[in-house]
Amino acid sequence: TVAIERPDRIIGQTGTLAVSAETPGAKFSALTITQSESNTIITFSSGNSVTLIGIDKNLIGSSDFTF
Repeated sequence: TVAIERPDRIIGQTGTLAVSAETPGAKFSALTITQSESNTIITFSSGNSVTLIGIDKNLIGSSDFTF
C-alpha cells in the first residue's frame, strides 16, 4: 500500500515499491540515495528526487527499480 503525500514524497509503504525511471540511459548506479533522519531521498541524474518517508536507505536496492 502506498499513500502519496505529494508527487515527490511517498509515505505508508509496505511491501515492494517498484520505481520506474523512464529516462534514456538511466541506471541504478547513476542514482544518489541518501538518508535524511528516518527518510530516504533518491535523486535521479536529472536532478529530480523522491523522498521515501520512514524508509531506511539500506533497504533500497537495484531490484526496486526498473529502467
